[in-house]
Amino acid sequence: MKVLIVKTSSLGDIIQSLNTAKYLKNKFKDIEIHWVIEKEYFPLISTYPYIDGAIIFDMKFYKKNFLSYSAWKQFFIFLKNLRKNRYDLLFDMQGNIKSSIVNFFAISQKKIGFGYNSVREWPNIFSTNFHINIETNINMGLQYTSLIKNYFQDKNYFDSKKVLLKISDIEILKISQILEHKNLQTTFKMMICPHSIWENKKMDIKALISFLNLIKKSFDFSFLIIYGNENEKIFSDKIYENFKNSSLVIEKLNIPSWQNLMNRVDLVFSMDSAALHLC
Repeated sequence: MKVLIVKTSSLGDIIQSLNTAKYLKNKFKDIEIHWVIEKEYFPLISTYPYIDGAIIFDMKFYKKNFLSYSAWKQFFIFLKNLRKNRYDLLFDMQGNIKSSIVNFFAISQKKIGFGYNSVREWPNIFSTNFHINIETNINMGLQYTSLIKNYFQDKNYFDSKKVLLKISDIEILKISQILEHKNLQTTFKMMICPHSIWENKKMDIKALISFLNLIKKSFDFSFLIIYGNENEKIFSDKIYENFKNSSLVIEKLNIPSWQNLMNRVDLVFSMDSAALHLC
């Protein structure tokens, strides 16, 4: 059986939806799972052990360069990759107009999506032919799993423990070298993820530094400070300046390496939920 999962963005939502692939692999022995994903999140999907293939849907590039030859060329490459397989089932976990484009062009006997009462953008229902309404007041990860479990009328408990993403031997070595840094030789290690694209999730730097000082006074902690872009690095460097002997600003990591490093520290302190979903 071949299954296509459509969940293109965003990072936190994708992380919470990954267990659907694990569920399907556990339920069916002979199953092949492909996933449609935005280009920037390809490393996440391509390293998840329960997914057999990833199809890049670079919607941001298409929209930004709508009138350019290169955008249309890339879009037709996407269509070619999408339509070279015939799927038994398609599960749309995005539920918006963007995923409707994927659903429309995909070749699948059944296209399963959210019902009118739970879909994010109602025009999406015209791109699927089997609709399931789910509870929208539960954890997002459970919502995604519920869509698939309800289709199979499965009421059994599913163990949704997190799965470590695959990384190379070189990346494993790099993580070990980070943890062996002289500034991190303390009893406990805390990863600090102080950034978010949402302003209301950010913490004032003075308050954050004050909080970390309280932690340092009470426990033997060192801090691994994460950033994602140059503006975030400036903020991270300011934190480091206050803890020069017991902190380290970590060079930008890909998502799989970030998760594996996260699983080797004692505590994660994050402004955004994406990091916490990776734990």
